[in-house]
Amino acid sequence: MLRICFVFAIAGFFSAAGFAIDISDYFRPSELDASLQTAIRQFTPKDKSKPKIVLVAVGHIGEDDYYPAILKHVNQVNLVLHENIGNELFEELEALDPICAEVRGNMDTSNAFAKALGLETQNDYFHFKGKQKWIHADLSAMAYTKRILELLLSQIRLQVPSYQPEGKTLCAQFKSVILDIGCNSESTAPCNLKTLLEESMRSMASFSREQIAQTMLSEASIHSNSELLLERNQVLFEVLQKIIQRPVTTIKTIGILYGAAHMPDIEKYLVDKLDFHRSTEDVQWLTMMRVRPPENTVQSFVFNF
Repeated sequence: MLRICFVFAIAGFFSAAGFAIDISDYFRPSELDASLQTAIRQFTPKDKSKPKIVLVAVGHIGEDDYYPAILKHVNQVNLVLHENIGNELFEELEALDPICAEVRGNMDTSNAFAKALGLETQNDYFHFKGKQKWIHADLSAMAYTKRILELLLSQIRLQVPSYQPEGKTLCAQFKSVILDIGCNSESTAPCNLKTLLEESMRSMASFSREQIAQTMLSEASIHSNSELLLERNQVLFEVLQKIIQRPVTTIKTIGILYGAAHMPDIEKYLVDKLDFHRSTEDVQWLTMMRVRPPENTVQSFVFNF
């Protein structure tokens, strides 16, 4: 069995893309009310015949009033281009490979993470099947999962060049990797997907919201120029380009609903390639997560980043 730190392997996904990105325009700490916030920003085209674009940065977990606030803004646009969100992502995978149902909780720990912190997940609120104005603008569920597995294997093979997961299907191989990384061959305790998820939940529950907030801020900066993130943004750009290049359109506003880490690269594309400019006066900040200091007083809490 492999004895590889899972966090180290995951961190290897995020290789630098070669340009500086400031994520604080879309994801920031607020010491005023000790919270993490995400932004909604509007962009206006130089060509007034083109639709305006609203970038709606979103976090994977949030307070119970966060996602209704996001949806309130999203519902005001004519068209929504969205990333891989909602339960539909896994439903698509499970339809192709039943083993995906087994590894679902281990592949996407946001549900367990949210539960441990008393928060909600975007999967509980975002449902786009049958909604004509919601357009998927991301890698397919299968392509997305395949790329994650490829990147994870590339990191593992830096330490164990001959490593090969068991199984013929994508999710079978993912299951093999999760077990090989997570299970300790020297332990006599049972080790399976269920016990690994339970162990992960116990670990999450041991962290305070302050610790989680600091980690989120640090990781967001790293993720914003990751290899996989930029690949996914390219899919979005291709979809967006086709829509705004239509000679005649009744679409006045396009909302882009993506993770906050994606937004600096998306803004760069809007400004540099499509000749949009940011409407600075229209920014709105939504509270994603409230951080509760031990003394339960805002004054005693300071973000360290």
